[in-house]
Amino acid sequence: MWLPHYLFAFVSISQLVLDTNGSLERTRLDISCPYDVAQGSFLRDFEKPSVKPGWWARGSRGTGSSAINRCKFFSSIQKSGKDAKVMQYFKTKFDSIDDDAKVVLAQKLFEYLLRNKSISQEALNAWVQELAGMLRQYQATSKVRSTIVYGLHTLLLKNFDQAELAQSIRTTLDGIMKSLGPLEAALASLSEWDQELFKPASGLSEKFRTWSSLEPLLSHEPALSKLHQTLLHEPFPRAITSGIDNIRTIFLKQPQSEEPCSQSRIVAIALLFHLMYTNNEQVNVHAFQTIRLLRVNEHRHFFLFNHETTLLTKLMADLSSTYEDAPRPIGGIHVIGRDPPNVGRDERVYRPAFSS
Repeated sequence: MWLPHYLFAFVSISQLVLDTNGSLERTRLDISCPYDVAQGSFLRDFEKPSVKPGWWARGSRGTGSSAINRCKFFSSIQKSGKDAKVMQYFKTKFDSIDDDAKVVLAQKLFEYLLRNKSISQEALNAWVQELAGMLRQYQATSKVRSTIVYGLHTLLLKNFDQAELAQSIRTTLDGIMKSLGPLEAALASLSEWDQELFKPASGLSEKFRTWSSLEPLLSHEPALSKLHQTLLHEPFPRAITSGIDNIRTIFLKQPQSEEPCSQSRIVAIALLFHLMYTNNEQVNVHAFQTIRLLRVNEHRHFFLFNHETTLLTKLMADLSSTYEDAPRPIGGIHVIGRDPPNVGRDERVYRPAFSS
């Protein structure tokens, strides 16, 4: 059907609004893992556009070790060229989009770096140095910074068994946290995820202390998802304490998950916080003992980042606090007081996955 030009323009603008709203709904800005791969593949996005020669062809703006590492990286990959072009695409794209789009782009990048087994350790280290340099130079919103910093923590977990690369990432992360931590901590109010990362001595942010906000995040990690299903359908003390034992596996030096996630570890700590304040003393004590076991780490079974250790310390202190405004869960977990008769007989069903 033929439309007058002014009606055609109206329809086009209306469709644009609908498409934009749909896009915003699809790309809900949540920095939890796993990243929303429905947003599209980083590599597929890279292969679409034709990017003009960018910063790497003109010379780096960075200084110091970050710039030196990038120079070494480019000199070593000039033969293949693909890694350099991928990094060029990311930097050019990152500089040209708004902060919300930067979050999505960073998520796509980490999904690519974490799952692409063909990337060399040298290339991964170059990415780490480049991202660290960007954090130092770029005055981003908290969510952009947090997305990148959490992603770098996850990259360390993923490559924990690669000693040289892991040490390089850890050293870089230590520098990032020292430079960004005071800046973030000075803010009067931090959003969720930021407080746990940059100001863990203040404890969990309100989102993580609110059960209705935390609950949707439990499906992202197998051990947490399994315990969540227990809480929903089988909320008996013995089943829940067995699920709490499984949480420990998330923090093992050799994690069982092939796709570790630093954000999921924060979610796990938040779940333990809620499990210390149920209506069942057995569950409460077991959750506290698990927090203490992780915090003390006497036998060095676990690996924890500094912000995680500080957060656990704060949760333990808050539990024994008599201060009227001490942080407590908003909403709670209800445990059925007694185990069903068959639970005590069948030890195989609820045998803890980890023995301390």
